[in-house]
Amino acid sequence: MTTLTRREFLKLVFGSVSAAALTGPLVLLWPEAAKARPQAEPLELYLDEDNHLVDGPRRENLEWVPIARREHLGLDRMTLEERVEFWLYDWGKDDPFLPALEERWNVDQWSPADHAAFAAFEAERAAWLDADIEFIEASEWELAMPTEYGAALRLHSELGEERAEALGLYWSGVGGPGGGGPAIGFRGDVDKLNAAFVVAGLNVVVHERVPWADEEDPWADEEDMA
Repeated sequence: MTTLTRREFLKLVFGSVSAAALTGPLVLLWPEAAKARPQAEPLELYLDEDNHLVDGPRRENLEWVPIARREHLGLDRMTLEERVEFWLYDWGKDDPFLPALEERWNVDQWSPADHAAFAAFEAERAAWLDADIEFIEASEWELAMPTEYGAALRLHSELGEERAEALGLYWSGVGGPGGGGPAIGFRGDVDKLNAAFVVAGLNVVVHERVPWADEEDPWADEEDMA
């Protein structure tokens, strides 16, 4: 699940509905408009022993999943004002358009011609934005995407911190402070969380326990002998 692109993730979580949801006890809570969405299996998350949300057992031998610079920067999630600030102060390159942009920084006063000029400026940089970033440019969050924690991290990001916290989801770390990477924890009632997802029209289901917890531990005998 964590190999999904952002577009695929949004299509699943925010743009589909599961068949089980339409026949289960929570069907009355689903927004009417959401019931007409394409059907797909939900994003299934599980609470592990540390109350972190995961979408599967621990993954080994992870491979770097390329990330487009546009997604890395979060450009598509920025407001127009934030995009202007990025190009002016964070891009770090010279361009003849920037002095004029700095003079017209107040987007509330833009004319249709100003909007068109800015759109053309961004379009000219589409190739740079759509190119993949290098591994060393990736954030801790992005490096965690291929792990079992990645789906919950993306969900938290798309919900936004305020909305996520209202649901009982919080930013955490694997192994506690200074641990091995970021994760999303949950505190609260899982049934209420799932009901809240339904009311919001999100195709997500959280389970209270991991189904692989009862699998035989291949190291158990050696640990007992130690």
